[in-house]
Amino acid sequence: MAETLLRVCCAMLILICWRLLVGDVSNLNLLQNYPSANISHLLYVANKSRSQGAG
Repeated sequence: MAETLLRVCCAMLILICWRLLVGDVSNLNLLQNYPSANISHLLYVANKSRSQGAG
């Protein structure tokens, strides 16, 4: 269960990484108020990281 939660959190960061890279102090606000996301895509990214890590 903890591994799944970690993968979902990492997927959330992956989906907004470009915004984090160009941001500044506003990054903290971005992380505290995560933008709306397509849950299906978020879970796809999390699952994809699981299959890449297993190989």
